[in-house]
Amino acid sequence: MLFKHVPTKCIPVSPFKTVDFVYRAVPGPSISPDSFLPSFVDKSRRNKTENLEMLFQTVKDEKECEDFSCSVYLDLNIMLSNIYGSVIAKKRPFLAQGILNDSKGIADQPDSDLHINYYLEDYENKNPYDDFIIIGLLEDHLK
Repeated sequence: MLFKHVPTKCIPVSPFKTVDFVYRAVPGPSISPDSFLPSFVDKSRRNKTENLEMLFQTVKDEKECEDFSCSVYLDLNIMLSNIYGSVIAKKRPFLAQGILNDSKGIADQPDSDLHINYYLEDYENKNPYDDFIIIGLLEDHLK
């Protein structure tokens, strides 16, 4: 797999695979490729950065690896407790459920909060938006 916008140092050596659903907060109300932008791309679009390739080259040695991934969670309740009420939840109030697709990206091992960094091979041409569906608003799934 050749990664277009992921520094080599960030590509997991031992990829995580699961057949379980994963969850992601998305802008909604429908799902689109823009729902699965790596963090640094999402931030650059909000800041209207013109040259993404130059930005990638500039930040790849300075940024943490998670800036080059899409965040997903294995556990819905943990995800909601971590993000509900945050800026993320306000910008992305809808909940998407889907699968990790190893033909589109590679996942890192889950952390203690069951958060997963999902590194996409090419977020433009191999975007995983069609592997996910909207299952409602975040607030509809609070217990």
